Formats: sequence, structure tokens, C-alpha cells
Amino acid sequence: MPEINGVKTDLQKFYPAAKQIFIALFPYWNSSLPQELLNLTVADWLELRALRGSAAPKFDYSPLAAVRVSRYARGRDYHKTIKNYLREILAYVKTQMPNAGGKIFTDTSSNIAEKRLAAYAGLGAQGKNTLLINEDLGSYFFIGGIVFNAEVSNLFPPPEKMETKLLCAGCLRCIKACPTGALTEKGVERKKCLAHWNTQTRENIPAEIVKIMGNIVQGCDICQEVCPHNAGQNNAEILDEMKPLIL
Repeated sequence: MPEINGVKTDLQKFYPAAKQIFIALFPYWNSSLPQELLNLTVADWLELRALRGSAAPKFDYSPLAAVRVSRYARGRDYHKTIKNYLREILAYVKTQMPNAGGKIFTDTSSNIAEKRLAAYAGLGAQGKNTLLINEDLGSYFFIGGIVFNAEVSNLFPPPEKMETKLLCAGCLRCIKACPTGALTEKGVERKKCLAHWNTQTRENIPAEIVKIMGNIVQGCDICQEVCPHNAGQNNAEILDEMKPLIL
């Protein structure tokens, strides 16, 4: 896997004509939103899943009277929203540079290390919870971008870079708070992560994981909730399409 500016990725497999990358953060939560939005009745949770186009849960939720979901899961499917906005940017570039082309990526795109690319671009630093942390936004955002076949930076305002220092030096809050011990200073053990089991896999969830999950039925924000960089005032502007759905 080649390195581009110190970032391991495989852009040639993703987009052979790659010359420059546009990358952006899309906030989905700020400190003005009430925590109550994360607690739902089972009926509301199933309605939310239907609105998001999510498949039926693969575990027995019938004993639960109420459930808790991750912040990112309170809105519509973000992949579609991000791609729509990036398509607009790509279309704009083509109006200015007719020979320009590009390929859009989100966190489901193979051969793209979006967190490391965003860190290199000056948008944050990857923390011990493996997430990208931005000094102003914390970690409640998605990452998306476009790989272009031309140099397009002159079409955009210069980025406001932050120093990509290790923002969690000396801090172990996320590691200590992880209920399954999935987080260590070496990274995350996916097979222990609650979010892996209740959101990211089609496998049957092991009984021991279901027991630890309790009423956390979609995603898991624990490592973000204890992070000091998510504790302060966050006035991030959220796209209307990414705001929590009102049920």
C-alpha cells in the first residue's frame, strides 16, 4: 500500500488519475441539541430505522422498554447527504475546469484512509478512540471528499489548518470507559466493539455482547462522551439534512 505525503492509502486503486484531494468535515451534533434525543421508545427507534432505511435488528430487543442510540443515528442516512453535497462541488469544479473529473468518497469507500487524510490536511488529529478529533468540533462529524484528476485548490478558499498534535496525550478516559475493553493504546479490537455488533455487521451478536449492550441498540458514543474535546461548547452548523429527525 503506497504512501502519499506520509498517509497510507491506495488512491491508484480508488481513482487511477488522482492528483489532488478535497476533503471536508460534516458535523451532525452540537451542544445545543438535547441529550433526550438519544433516548427513544422501542416503537420510535423502529420508526427511526425505517426512515433511515436500516435493516431490521439482528437481536432480540423485546425485553427493552426504552433504547439509546448513537448521535449519528438520529438523522437520515448521512452517506446520501454527503454524496449529494459533494456532487454539487464536483459539478461546480467541472463548470470552471471542463476537463476536470473526480471520484467521491465517504467512510465506506475502500482504499481511502479518510481519517488519516483529514489529519494530514490539518482538520484534526486521530485520537486514542481511533476517531478524528477537531479542536473546535470535537469528534461529532462525518468525513467525505473528492479525489480529483487535476489541481483544483485555486477554486476554493485556503483551508484553516490546525496543528495536528496528539490532542489526547496523557488521557486515557476513552480507554477506561469502554465497556468491553475494545479500546487500548494500540487501537480498537473490532470484535469487542458494541458499535461493530449492533450496527456494522450482519453476523449474529454473541450473547455476552448483547448482555453488555443493555439498551444501547445502535452505535455506541461512550468513547466520545467521555472525551474532553466533546465536553465544551460546540456551535457547529449542521446541515438540515443531518439534523436529528423529529419523530
